[in-house]
Amino acid sequence: MSADLWIEAAAPQLSGCPLVTMQNEWLNSAREFFVRSTCWRQDLDPVTITAGLNTYTLAAPIPNTVINYVHLLSIPNRYITPSADTPKIRADDESETPTQFSTTPEPNIIVLWPMPTKNIDDMIAKVSLVPTALDTVLPEYLKTQYFDVLLDGMLGRLFNYKNKPYSSEQMAQYHLTRFRSSMARVRANTIHGLNESQNQWNFPQGFANGRF
Repeated sequence: MSADLWIEAAAPQLSGCPLVTMQNEWLNSAREFFVRSTCWRQDLDPVTITAGLNTYTLAAPIPNTVINYVHLLSIPNRYITPSADTPKIRADDESETPTQFSTTPEPNIIVLWPMPTKNIDDMIAKVSLVPTALDTVLPEYLKTQYFDVLLDGMLGRLFNYKNKPYSSEQMAQYHLTRFRSSMARVRANTIHGLNESQNQWNFPQGFANGRF
């Protein structure tokens, strides 16, 4: 399982800590990191827009993950831009191609606006994912780039436990400060369209000049 790498690295510093406790805090740290940083981004398989239908439910592409946020939609030759608010749909708000989308309280459900009046193939969504289980398979690049960040989060949470053989307020503060600082840095880089190697994000072929 994905957590094993971090547990092996953390265990020598956590004498007396039960395995299940380490597993739980690794998952809590991973969830917090990926929710806040939105750095686990992936393009979903193409979806067909159907005329007269403006609400779509997107499926997470990897077992034991959920969609945290829909960042961008693209259709051939253009982007559909996100809207902060759900547009008020009027009967005459129709167009061959929608220009905006919003999400519902369930982040994997999107609403297109205006109402599409023709079928459009190959709508691609760029989403961010969050793990939901210990056996979620993380891509290798995430393990490599963010190993230390997740280790800091896990150790900080565990050292913060009270009255345990491994309790340490000083070490908890040290690792949690590093964790939060790294999480903020990764989020800032991701929002600006960069990965940890400072390379531009690659968008689907044929869709240029878009923005987050």
